[in-house]
Amino acid sequence: MTLDPIFHKDIIDSIEEMKELMPNFKDKTFFVTGATGLVGYQFIMTLVYMNEYFKTNCKIIGHARNKEKFDALYEEYQNQGILGVFQDITEPIHFDGTVDYVLHTAATTQSKLIINNPAKTFYDMIDGTRAVLEFTKEKGAKVIFTSSMEAYGRYDEFTEVTEKDLGYLDVTNPRNVYPEGKRASEMIAFAYGKEASLDVIVARLAQTFGSGVSTLENRFFAQLAKNVINGQDIVLKTDGESVANYCDIRDVVQAFMYLFVKGERNNIYNISNPKSTMRIKEVASLVAERITGNQIQVVYEIEDLQKSGFAEKTQIKLNVDKIVKLGWKPQRSLEASFHSLIDSFKEREEGIQA
Repeated sequence: MTLDPIFHKDIIDSIEEMKELMPNFKDKTFFVTGATGLVGYQFIMTLVYMNEYFKTNCKIIGHARNKEKFDALYEEYQNQGILGVFQDITEPIHFDGTVDYVLHTAATTQSKLIINNPAKTFYDMIDGTRAVLEFTKEKGAKVIFTSSMEAYGRYDEFTEVTEKDLGYLDVTNPRNVYPEGKRASEMIAFAYGKEASLDVIVARLAQTFGSGVSTLENRFFAQLAKNVINGQDIVLKTDGESVANYCDIRDVVQAFMYLFVKGERNNIYNISNPKSTMRIKEVASLVAERITGNQIQVVYEIEDLQKSGFAEKTQIKLNVDKIVKLGWKPQRSLEASFHSLIDSFKEREEGIQA
């Protein structure tokens, strides 16, 4: 799939910003699970253009369940070092050859799927993490497990959280299999790190988006972008009081690169843009007011939280001091991320439906 010009420029600008890291990746092999998902796809395309512009000669192995979807994304790049491994993430991974870096991004992220299949979601997360860790042990690679800010759970008051903090999770709420699964997977990762002397890093991500996101994406940020494009009012299904943490996808990919080079083994790192932390209703207002000039409005049609499948209300802000000390810092504001996403969608206007 040919990149739209907005996405293409963002990738080129991003790799230029981290050119001092490029020598570390010369002739290395990357294994990326969730290769057809948002984060996995963005990371792989960054590697492709690192090879083209910085001659890093990276070998790229994309792990995916759906070969047809993988081929649609990468067919024209498969002569540029991309290979595919096709199997369910819960199965033992088979790949002959050396691997230097593993990025584990595969996970169920759609709330409706989580709430309809909570037990499967949980077991898939655990079994998938175990399969990746067994594979990493076999290859002697460095692995980053992508966790989520949801792992922090619930706080009754607004709290800035560091990597050492964890709040409350209601185990009777089936939607919480996602954050509980992330917590359990983190524990398994560090257990393997100790027993097998693996180089393990956990990256707890904020909500992540920007240019190059699939037009089929249906999470809140994508819905807002489609509302703008279609001139439709923003409909909030909650009171909008939940606090959201965001980070542009380009900044997240750069964070992974810093962690592969400079991240300390058996450690957790938050990845977020502290300036992009705000309540959901404030995000909606930002889009309606500053991006459209009040051409669309924010309206409320509140639904029951558990029936809707939405995550519980959050009151946290991710502290990123730990990863900033490695030399990384977020570059793009939330407003800029929305402009980038909207412009990228417009370049692929077919199929844009709110």
